[in-house]
Amino acid sequence: MAVALIAKLAAEAVPIDANFLGRILKIEVKFSPSRPPTRIKEIKLPKHRTWIVSVRELSREPAAELEAAEAGMVEARKELSDIASETSWMRWTNTSRFRREAAVGDTVIRIWTRAGTSRPLVYRHAPIVRRQDEEACTRFFVEDYSDCEETCISMTRFLKLLKTAGFTGKIGESPTREIPNQLAEVLQNLWT
Repeated sequence: MAVALIAKLAAEAVPIDANFLGRILKIEVKFSPSRPPTRIKEIKLPKHRTWIVSVRELSREPAAELEAAEAGMVEARKELSDIASETSWMRWTNTSRFRREAAVGDTVIRIWTRAGTSRPLVYRHAPIVRRQDEEACTRFFVEDYSDCEETCISMTRFLKLLKTAGFTGKIGESPTREIPNQLAEVLQNLWT
């Protein structure tokens, strides 16, 4: 939520430059403690969402793919909350709800399958730090905390955690679904 608030404020902000400073220095300021402010700007925060997504490693990455991803990685690294974190990316080419609606500040639980394997690993909650809409796809950059490899779990263990957390739905082979924030919090607490 904090990342989303900062991103929203930055998008609506006016840059402070020499012209701006020159203009505001000319404004006469009068203080009247009995008079309430005439205009209060309300900032509406986007709804925070947690998504479970299935991601498969590309068996071969074309040079253009790597170039677009690296450009996004440079920008995404600027948004990391911890200097020990890294960033990774996911590419979405379909018309799923996740691709349409997922935003910076949302959280993802990634079911990751490496190329050439059939046993996925599940990586705990991580924030989306950058969304990059391209012509043929949308690329999401995620913060990988320094302990992400130590805290990833097997799919079997993840399904047990979901059940313990009270999840009654089904998780298919390639899920992409939003889960309620209350369930996401319970899962995060159980993950350790």
